[in-house]
Amino acid sequence: MTDWRSSLPRGALLISVGGEPVAEHAAGLTGGAGTERCGPRTRFQIASISKQFTAVAVLVLVRRGRLALDDQVTRWFPGGPGGPEGWAGVTVHHLLSHTSGLGHWDDFPEIDVYAGLDGGQLLATVLARPLLSAPGQRFYYSSLGFCLLARIVEEVSCCPYAQFVTEELFEPTGLADTFAGSLAGRPHVASGHTDGTPVPSYELDLTGKGAGDIYSTVTDLDRWNQRMPTVLLDDTSRRLMFTGHAAAGDSAGTWGPADTHGYGCFLSPIGAATLRYHSGHNSGFNSFSGWVPEREFSVAILTNDDAIDPTHVARAFLAGHRNLLE
Repeated sequence: MTDWRSSLPRGALLISVGGEPVAEHAAGLTGGAGTERCGPRTRFQIASISKQFTAVAVLVLVRRGRLALDDQVTRWFPGGPGGPEGWAGVTVHHLLSHTSGLGHWDDFPEIDVYAGLDGGQLLATVLARPLLSAPGQRFYYSSLGFCLLARIVEEVSCCPYAQFVTEELFEPTGLADTFAGSLAGRPHVASGHTDGTPVPSYELDLTGKGAGDIYSTVTDLDRWNQRMPTVLLDDTSRRLMFTGHAAAGDSAGTWGPADTHGYGCFLSPIGAATLRYHSGHNSGFNSFSGWVPEREFSVAILTNDDAIDPTHVARAFLAGHRNLLE
């Protein structure tokens, strides 16, 4: 049996049941100036786990009647990919569920994820290419769709995205060490590596906004898993977020072949329970966060070396602790 600790030589892990820690681990150095050891309050880029926060931000505004899931994105972005009819039929729901037909970063090689593109530049690039499929036709993972959702949040709330998620999501759930975007001289921040070698970071204030722009800790992600569904979502929002809207089991980063995607999270059946999760990859960082509500089980794994696979760490841990999900 694989020792899960040896699979995480750089980063941090926190696993809890019923709000009580059952496993904690931290190893390696944060890197960069003022290097310190990684720990439970080290701030890592959580990469695509950030999409869960974007989805909740949208649902908060839906609950307040500021927008609707069936709103066409032409409300904010006139025209569309490939021509005037490009956005026809594309809704907020399609962006949230990765069923819009919009491509992922690899489909837009002209976008430099290390450089800052403002909303106008990013949108102009998106508009230059047609959709890959008709809206609602199939699941196709798209970080760009969540970049657009972050800009919708800004338009509807009349508030910068980082400020909105701080005031409406982080503070109500008690995420004191979590922030979006710029480092701005913050302490206890990890820098990214590949096989121990420092690597440059993606640009998160503009280009990655809404798709992978959040820094957090394993302690805060554990708190988010436990509190977010009840503190920020009502019954309708919870049902929408945690209902499988599209089959996603054959996509990269999924837990199992029967997985589906809700809003900002994947759903995987584990016996009679359901794992709600998301993994993430940014340059120099990998992440995994999951929550099994039926067992009050939470797992948060963050690393600042993208040669390490947190999903593998989670599987290795669960292989020796199956009782926690029974």
